[in-house]
Amino acid sequence: MTSSWGSWGTADGEFRSTAGITTDADGNVYVVDTLANRVLKYDSRGVFLFTWGSAGDSAGEFGRPAGITASSNSIYVGDLENGRIQQFSYSGEFQSAIPLHEQGLSHLDLSVSADDELVVLAFTGGGSDSASFIVVVSARGEVLHRWNYKAAFSIGMWDQQRLALSGLGWIVMIEKSGELIGEWKLPSQACRCTDTGPCVDLAIMNDSWDSEIVVSPIYPNPCAQGKTWILSQTGKVLYEIDDSGEDVCSDLLGNIYIAGKGTVRKYTKGN
Repeated sequence: MTSSWGSWGTADGEFRSTAGITTDADGNVYVVDTLANRVLKYDSRGVFLFTWGSAGDSAGEFGRPAGITASSNSIYVGDLENGRIQQFSYSGEFQSAIPLHEQGLSHLDLSVSADDELVVLAFTGGGSDSASFIVVVSARGEVLHRWNYKAAFSIGMWDQQRLALSGLGWIVMIEKSGELIGEWKLPSQACRCTDTGPCVDLAIMNDSWDSEIVVSPIYPNPCAQGKTWILSQTGKVLYEIDDSGEDVCSDLLGNIYIAGKGTVRKYTKGN
């Protein structure tokens, strides 16, 4: 581990329940605290910079925020109870909101492609009536593509056209248009899940087609073994980190950030 920062709490720089972590083009780190309805921003060394957000349904307010991703100039945050995704500048200024509830959707995870199109893993209904969708939204909020897919939990973009999904013991690579590229089961040591719920979060290292996949079991799921695995595109375990958390991301330099238990832990590639 290169560094660690944060603590459990509600003061500046502290958080209680992580529901998303991402990095921007400048290497800054953003953490979503879903219980406090806010986003915290740190620099790449873990120095706390500022926070924004509070409980509510007005612009810039949140109802259980969950999921966060960064484009070349904006931050997108999933606003679960308000049925929308909010767009902010790197300084936390509100820019726009993309409604999902009007389409009967709630989001599970979100990512953004190199051309700044937002890709949302969404679901509708509940129980036996639930269905999963991949929704591609333009920067203006226009739905460009939408297709059904089997139950998934996490999503990550490689480039402008290709993305990865993780579900109950599997990872699939697909084109943004919905065409299947490849699918494999997660190695048994990386995920021992039942049908009780999703098990892993994923990130794409370096956001390029040749990059590895970071897979982190999410506690308190019973498959979480305190490890995060870095996989090749064929599912081979390349190396592992003795840590897991509530969310994981990587930056453009290949550093891996694992958030949970009130802290962010930073690991350099290969360590």
